[in-house]
Amino acid sequence: MKVSNMQNTYTPKIPSFSSNARRTLNGLAPNFTYFFRNDFQWKSFAAYLNRKYNGLNSVNIYNAACSDGTEAFTLAISLISKLGKDAAKKFFPIKAHDINESLIVDAKSGIVPLLPFPYSLVDLYMIKLKTLFRDSRYMTFMKHNGKRSVKINDEIRRNIDFKAGNIFSEINNMERKNSVIMTRNMWMYLGDSGQERLAKRLGERFDESCLVTIGEYDVNASRAVELLEKNGFEKTYVGNVFEKMK
Repeated sequence: MKVSNMQNTYTPKIPSFSSNARRTLNGLAPNFTYFFRNDFQWKSFAAYLNRKYNGLNSVNIYNAACSDGTEAFTLAISLISKLGKDAAKKFFPIKAHDINESLIVDAKSGIVPLLPFPYSLVDLYMIKLKTLFRDSRYMTFMKHNGKRSVKINDEIRRNIDFKAGNIFSEINNMERKNSVIMTRNMWMYLGDSGQERLAKRLGERFDESCLVTIGEYDVNASRAVELLEKNGFEKTYVGNVFEKMK
């Protein structure tokens, strides 16, 4: 897929009403997931991955607590739209897991319900804005079981491997080098002992070629930042992205 220079360089400013609506939704239902969550710099993250892993033929991306696949789909779209199809392919397949098996079934289908009305309007707006109104390349809007939904195009869907799994068991199967572990907005659900255990395992398992991502909820409602730094990770210039240090 050919991506225009404008798409690679232009980052539109999101109007304040969109951010306010998102913050309202976050406060009402923090467990909701949706496309292009604005607590994360998706295009900047894609560019950062491209620079950090320049020259490599393969990079491992693991998406823990992937829910209905929205986050993994968002990252795949961001990588392809920012870097182009050829440059993005070394980051695929994204390996995504969640303990909820029914969500994994939904994710594999590639059919994702949008948020309930009126938040679905914000979801539609963000999808179109973040893809520079080229969303038809990546997804098709449809009704599914009476709900407004999107069907992810095969080009995106085939770049993600979904499975049922738990972060504490899956971490043992992750590659120690050149790996990106996405743990966004899951830390607060682990409790203190679970958070400490996860941070310790991340610090033990991965070397300095690896990254860990968290979400804004993790920053504000968990000890993720403190524990990652305690176990050898350091903040990068991309928000909520941590790099393992030597």
